[in-house]
Amino acid sequence: MNINITAATLKDTLTLMQHSNKVPMFLGSPGIGKTAIIKQWCADNGYTPVVFLASTKAPEFMAGIPVPSTNEGVPTGEVVMTEPEVIAAVRKAREDGKPVMLFLDELSNAPIEMQTPLFQLILERRIGQYALPEDTLIAAAGNGVDDSVAVHQLAQPLIDRMVILNYAGPTKREFQIYMTQEQFNPVVTAYLSQNPEWICERGRQMAQEHATITPTPRSWEIASDILNTADELGKTVEDAEVEAALAGVISASAVAELRTWFAEFRNLPKLSTVYETPHKAKLPETTTGKLLMAILLGRKVETDKEFSAALEYCKRLPKEVIGLFIGGVANDPKRNEAMANSEGLAALKEFAALIPTP
Repeated sequence: MNINITAATLKDTLTLMQHSNKVPMFLGSPGIGKTAIIKQWCADNGYTPVVFLASTKAPEFMAGIPVPSTNEGVPTGEVVMTEPEVIAAVRKAREDGKPVMLFLDELSNAPIEMQTPLFQLILERRIGQYALPEDTLIAAAGNGVDDSVAVHQLAQPLIDRMVILNYAGPTKREFQIYMTQEQFNPVVTAYLSQNPEWICERGRQMAQEHATITPTPRSWEIASDILNTADELGKTVEDAEVEAALAGVISASAVAELRTWFAEFRNLPKLSTVYETPHKAKLPETTTGKLLMAILLGRKVETDKEFSAALEYCKRLPKEVIGLFIGGVANDPKRNEAMANSEGLAALKEFAALIPTP
């Protein structure tokens, strides 16, 4: 039986492997954020990540390239190996003074001929005479055998050299925080907060049904960028080019579901009205509208006056919805820093203690 770990556990496991000097191998579906989490762990822990795509390399280059040996320009008749590309990349990155995380990405997409040269690198942290810097960490990631036709079975000697862990993707709460921090389109944020099965689970089901395009955390981020750009250009999901682009990353069925949410979004009260008369401003009639309004306010308020007005308005919303407004503010590190001494933010945090964020 496999144990699926969360994003938080993945980071904690990296820390454990750091201290035990073991090599973790994270397996999971494409597009669920394995690489992004590892890069974030490196940023948080002072490591420089060096990403090595084993699936794109030829095995004969892993050991370096054989070249004639010379002594003061005179051929010796011997052949020596040049420094392998992966060792050279790590050594160069180490020159900035920070330790390096060598991340072997898409390892399970590499054919067995490519996996074999990695045995010594993972076990001994060297290839031939060329060794990695002593403080180098190694981690790997790839897709499971059921996730992609391009996946190859991992060689047993390679499995024996690593700690194999299964990552199922971010939880609803983890992805909500990520959407806030990365300024996802508010409609996408609201939709996925209410329909978390579309973050990862529905995409896996569609993949098993052999769908070409399936929603993943990565494709939702792309969709959010498309929608934000479309908004800047004065276009909506109703425009053919926007609809086609979205269908090309999250599937036509997901776009169809989003349409009703955009209809609700267009009928929301104006934010200026909320700021001016928070006790009287009209509340959305539907649950979807209330979700959208809470998320939009959490995204848009910036001044102390707006904080106070939005908070008073949100107190009129259902408690399970207010948490989305609170999360939108509390999970934005830039705004938290800018508003550190804000009376509105202080009041918001005091109120947040009474309302659990979903």
